[in-house]
Amino acid sequence: MVSRPRITKLIADLLKDHDLIVVRAPSGAGKTVALADWAASGATTGYISWVSLDERYADRVSFWRENDPRHRSQGGRIHHELISECAEALLAGADTRAVLRRFVPFIPQTTIVVDRLDLVQDDELIEDMVWVLQRCTI
Repeated sequence: MVSRPRITKLIADLLKDHDLIVVRAPSGAGKTVALADWAASGATTGYISWVSLDERYADRVSFWRENDPRHRSQGGRIHHELISECAEALLAGADTRAVLRRFVPFIPQTTIVVDRLDLVQDDELIEDMVWVLQRCTI
């Protein structure tokens, strides 16, 4: 991997001023490598959750199941029983937005990198992501 400090700094600087950034370029241009370099640089506070989508996780229910908040349970502010309840509700087919509504107040500061967002064909998933982002700004 070739480190590109200028791009790493650009990503870090953009995230200081914006809650959402989109990194777009043709396939093979190095987007994933650039974001991995930024993540490894320690340029952000809080947690980094890296989601590499594939066809299995391109709809809203499977995406949120994959992003089971138990994966980030080391952030002491999260109540473990609530996390289990939310995960079980998703697995049981509960309304996704209702489950997210219960979980959002307990999300610690987290930067989420969604790799391969182009695979998402579910407009409701994109709406969910925006909904969560609007409610989790610091």
